[in-house]
Amino acid sequence: MPREPERAFFARVIHELAARFGAPEFEPHLTLFVAPNKSPAPAEILHAIGTVRLNLRVLGLRWSVQFTKTFFAQFECSNEIQELSDAICALTYGERSAIDPHLSLLYKRLPEQTTREFAASIQLPFKEVIFDSLCAMRCASPTRNAADVRAWKLIAAQNSNTR
Repeated sequence: MPREPERAFFARVIHELAARFGAPEFEPHLTLFVAPNKSPAPAEILHAIGTVRLNLRVLGLRWSVQFTKTFFAQFECSNEIQELSDAICALTYGERSAIDPHLSLLYKRLPEQTTREFAASIQLPFKEVIFDSLCAMRCASPTRNAADVRAWKLIAAQNSNTR
């Protein structure tokens, strides 16, 4: 998860967009990996990973017709984030996947023109974001609708000492 003050900025944007479009609210986050059902306990995995600090460069704001990427901040992929994803994968016995680092700002199916118009009105006040905490969520996979997002449940968390 992003550290402050970026976390507060993203949370405010998510809140405002959710209110404007009747969409679900959620914590600002970067999805690194979806673990298989028979993985070890999430708290054990986070403990094994230890402290994290990812400094990711923002590539810009993007949108798509995919529900989980309606509107998002796209980040540059780095060796550091791929290595973290690979470490989580190894601990969960999952399959390695390429990372597409993005932070969703809205989960809602909207006409592309609507998304394009409000995207033009939002400016990111920073070029890099530091992510310094990890959490494990229980969620539907794939997440298909607002009810799925609202049903997400935090099951483990690990914060670094860099705050």
